Amino acid sequence: MQYNGLEKTAQEQNTKTVLIGAAIGMGILVVLLVWAIIQSAHETSALGWILAGIIAAWLGIAVYLLVNVNRTLAAQRRAYEGHAVQRAEYEADVHTEKLAHSFQICLVQSKVIAEQLDVNDENSRDMINRALDTINFTAKNGMELAREGS
Repeated sequence: MQYNGLEKTAQEQNTKTVLIGAAIGMGILVVLLVWAIIQSAHETSALGWILAGIIAAWLGIAVYLLVNVNRTLAAQRRAYEGHAVQRAEYEADVHTEKLAHSFQICLVQSKVIAEQLDVNDENSRDMINRALDTINFTAKNGMELAREGS
């Protein structure tokens, strides 16, 4: 099972939006860090260097979180795609089994018809009609299954 176009586009758009937001936030922190370093160098104040250290720490935390969140999202995406493939394989197997069961029903009912033609007693016509009804009903269901699978 693959992503359809809308799901993939939405996922790419969400990832792009998150990355743009993170880049803007980190850009602001870098500008603040540069400003704090420049101010501290001109005024030679310890408070400016402490502020620059705090900003640098926040920038480091932001980078760390961005990298870890990105890794986690990539791992989740891979796991989801793996589950989607397994689900598609399972659904294909179930679909095949349903079609095979429909064919088996038709074969059994055709055997009933052949037996009843050989017997040819008063109940034979009713049994043949029921078998034909079952074959028709099963064939219609099988055709619907075949359409769903394509």
